[in-house]
Amino acid sequence: NNARIANLAILGFGVQGNSGACKVTDYEYSGNILVAHAAGVTIENNLIGQTASAASIASDPGAGLRNCGLQGIRSAGSTSLTIKNNKVGWNGGIGISLGGKSQVATGSSISLGDIGFGVPANGSFGSIATTGALVENNESYQNGANNNFLDGIDIAKDSKANIVRFNFVHDNKGVGIDSYLSRGENTITENTISNNGSGNQETPGIRLYGSDNIITRNIISNNTGNGISVTNRLGWVDGSPSTNEVSESYSTTENLISQNSIFDNGHLGIDLLLNCTTDDVVNCGGDNESLGGAFVTPNDGLFDNTPNSSGFANRGMDYPIITSAVLTGSSLTINGFVGKAAGDTDFANATVEVFIADN
Repeated sequence: NNARIANLAILGFGVQGNSGACKVTDYEYSGNILVAHAAGVTIENNLIGQTASAASIASDPGAGLRNCGLQGIRSAGSTSLTIKNNKVGWNGGIGISLGGKSQVATGSSISLGDIGFGVPANGSFGSIATTGALVENNESYQNGANNNFLDGIDIAKDSKANIVRFNFVHDNKGVGIDSYLSRGENTITENTISNNGSGNQETPGIRLYGSDNIITRNIISNNTGNGISVTNRLGWVDGSPSTNEVSESYSTTENLISQNSIFDNGHLGIDLLLNCTTDDVVNCGGDNESLGGAFVTPNDGLFDNTPNSSGFANRGMDYPIITSAVLTGSSLTINGFVGKAAGDTDFANATVEVFIADN
C-alpha cells in the first residue's frame, strides 16, 4: 500500500507471455506495471513502451520489443490508485487497464491464484475490480498493437467509481476509453479522444456500460465508429455456457452525457444500443447494427422500461426535434420537443443542449 512507482522507462517485458507464447488471453492478468490488491499506490511520470532515449514516442519500437498481450499499466483488485503523467504506448494489450473479473480455464498451466489474485485454476471467477482510481494527464496511444480490439484506457469488469480526466487518448486499435462491463459511477471528463478503433472491431471513442456515469467536456473526434456507444449487457460473462461461465445482467441507465464536443466520427455522435448478448468482438464492438438495427433509433415517445437489462441503454431516451430556430439580433429562439410529439410528458424534464458549430 501507498507505494510510488515513478520515472521509469519500460519496454520489452512479456514478449512471450506467461504461457511461453504470445497469446491474446495473456492481457487478462499481466502488465508492464501491475498493481494487485493494493491501496493508495501512485504511478507517475513513466514512459511505457518506448526507451527513454527514443527520438519520438511515436516511433514503433518493433515487434520484438512490443509487449505482446501485456497491458501498459494494470490494476487488479486495487483501490484509490493515482495514475498520472505517464506516456503509455505500443503495448500489445490495453494501455491503462483498471481491473475486473477474470477467469482461468480448467486445466490451465498458469493460475491467477498462483500470482496472488486469489482465483483457483478451475474455471471459477474472482473479482479483481478497481474502485476509486484517479487516472489523469496521461497519454495513451498505439495500444492494441498485437490485438485489434484492445483499448487506450479500460475501466473493466465490475470496476466502478473511478475518475478519468485530462488524458490524451489516440490512435489505439480498440476503443479510446472503454468501460467494458463496468458497474458504473465513473466520471470521464475533459479528455481528448481521437483516431481510435483502427482495428475495425471495437471502434467507438467511448464505450459506456453501467449506470450513473458522468461523461462531460470531452473532445471526441475522428474515431472509426460512434463518438459514444452506450449499451446494456445481458448474457454470458465471457463467451458461452460451454466454458462454465455464468449469466449476468449489466444495466446501463441514468448516465449523464453533457457538454462534449463530438465530431467527424465514423458513425453517430451518441448511440443508445440494445443489450449485447455475446462477447464476440465483431457483434459487441459497440457500433455493429446487429446490436439494435439501424444506428438511428426512431423516437417512440416512451422510456424503455424493458426488464432484465434487455432494452435500450439509458432507457432509450428520445432525441430532440427542432421545429423552429429564429435569430433576432444576438438572440436565438429555438422551439421543439423531446419525444414523438409536442407535450410528451415522459421527457418533460429533459435538458436540450445547443452548440455553436465552427462553420
